[in-house]
Amino acid sequence: MYARKPCILVISAGQLYRRVREVLREEGFDVLKAPSYSRGIALAYRYRPELILLDMDITGTISGLDCCTLLRQSLSMPILALSVVADIQKKVRTLDVGADDYLVEPCGIDELLARVRALMRRALPEQKFFHYPTVCSSS
Repeated sequence: MYARKPCILVISAGQLYRRVREVLREEGFDVLKAPSYSRGIALAYRYRPELILLDMDITGTISGLDCCTLLRQSLSMPILALSVVADIQKKVRTLDVGADDYLVEPCGIDELLARVRALMRRALPEQKFFHYPTVCSSS
């Protein structure tokens, strides 16, 4: 029986996709890219990814908040919003319209992966998304 890998959709016109693509694949995820909000919405409805990484800073005809709202209207997968804007009001609005988490860039890849794993554990509790750090023992 074939079991597909969990899929993450990265909606980003910038560096985010290039920065996370390989590490997400190494973590065992398939990764889709959408360079615009409209393309991201279309891919989310078509492929139903397990998680969406949403760059809130894409310029275009709709805003990141509008994209998040449209995704959340009928899709239930977790949304991790990322932005270079650390404004608390933007964070609150983003979470209120449906994002499950909000991360300010630049951020460390380890923190991003930990948040992805945490969201995936809730979205797919039957699968294991744990990272066990290497424990060093002193002699």
